[in-house]
Amino acid sequence: MRKLHAHHHAHEEHGHWKFHRFARGRGHRRGGPMGVRRPLRFFAHKLGLEEGQVAKFAAILDNLKIERAQADVDAQRAKQQYAKAVEGEVFDAELAQKASERRVASAAQVQQAVTDTLRELHAMLDAAQREKLGVLIRLGPLTL
Repeated sequence: MRKLHAHHHAHEEHGHWKFHRFARGRGHRRGGPMGVRRPLRFFAHKLGLEEGQVAKFAAILDNLKIERAQADVDAQRAKQQYAKAVEGEVFDAELAQKASERRVASAAQVQQAVTDTLRELHAMLDAAQREKLGVLIRLGPLTL
């Protein structure tokens, strides 16, 4: 049987033990899937998320992270296209243009994902939580 630390007892006394276990989850030392677990605990605490809100919050942030990861892949592909455009005997303006278009489209998709994320977060939070979220955005802990 695992020995509980003092702060775990406090969570049990206040009915937060279940949430605390969920927030840490398995593999918490590795950051969990896509590195969400540690920031999830931080935001859950700062925003005062209820247990039911935590999974929704994580899913919303995961969607944004996926979109940003795709943008990184697109950036690498564009970089490769730029390299190919300058390597030949003649500059390949068409390939360079395609690379630029890829980067612009990818940036637009990320910005749309940010807007969608904010819309979804706004819908799931109450007024006090939305105000706290605004502060976190202004001060920088939540990077958009």
